[in-house]
Amino acid sequence: MLAGCSTSVNYVGTSSQGVFFKVPKTWDVFDATALKSLGLAVNASANTQAADSGTSYTVYTSLAASSHRVVVKGSLNLFGATPWALANVVSFGPSDQSSMSLEGLNDLLFPLDTWQQDGLSVQQIGPTTLLVKGALRGSRVAFEAETPSGVLAFEQVAFINSPTDKAWDLAVGCSLTCFHAHRRVIDGIVKSFTVTASRS
Repeated sequence: MLAGCSTSVNYVGTSSQGVFFKVPKTWDVFDATALKSLGLAVNASANTQAADSGTSYTVYTSLAASSHRVVVKGSLNLFGATPWALANVVSFGPSDQSSMSLEGLNDLLFPLDTWQQDGLSVQQIGPTTLLVKGALRGSRVAFEAETPSGVLAFEQVAFINSPTDKAWDLAVGCSLTCFHAHRRVIDGIVKSFTVTASRS
């Protein structure tokens, strides 16, 4: 994980996966040990098994938040007054690769379709912006989502490469009240999301 700093921001990301984003310098960037304790660490052994069986798997995850209070009793609290930024990179197996669409990118970090099927409310709270950057295509969209654990609001930006075998995703959010209160900061983080790799 890359976490350098300038006068006002921290850069979070990894050159190996060609992805980074900027968060305020005052934000906490979670290291590999913290990610593991939250169940967010990449599991190399599981990834090898997934690759061998042709299923999709996460190759990179990063987390930053305005405060370590985003962790409550050892669990990640995405529904509170602490803004967070969560990114991942996913390698798709053949079945997901053939069915993946731009709309499907909305479910990379959070299972929005599943929540809706379970009767929970998921509302888009901003227009969808379609993005094209070289061989990458993607979208930017914001949601208010009722989950089994609480209600969260987040803005998400995601890209997929032209072979449709890899995707890069960033979501930034917190509670709905917090989301509106920190809208300018959230917008800046989302805008900073940069993907420099285009193939797996």
